Amino acid sequence: NLDISTTTHLISTSPEGVKYNLAKQYSSSIFIVTPIWLIDCFKGRKRMNEIDYAVVVPTEEVTTTTNESLLHLLNEILLPNDKNNNA
Repeated sequence: NLDISTTTHLISTSPEGVKYNLAKQYSSSIFIVTPIWLIDCFKGRKRMNEIDYAVVVPTEEVTTTTNESLLHLLNEILLPNDKNNNA
């Protein structure tokens, strides 16, 4: 469930679904952002500008972030020395 009275952000990979549609109705108070926003906030140790990470309806050319690439990014952030051991 999406509690619109306490929700500030919705993390979404695509502009669809019940939660997305509900958050979109209240877009002035709920930021709808990609998972990369959360990763970049963590990496930068600060709250990034949500507008730069907004989930938008696709246009002609779309680059899709897959769960596998998100997992790879998280591993890079959380285990930076591990990639040197695997090289």
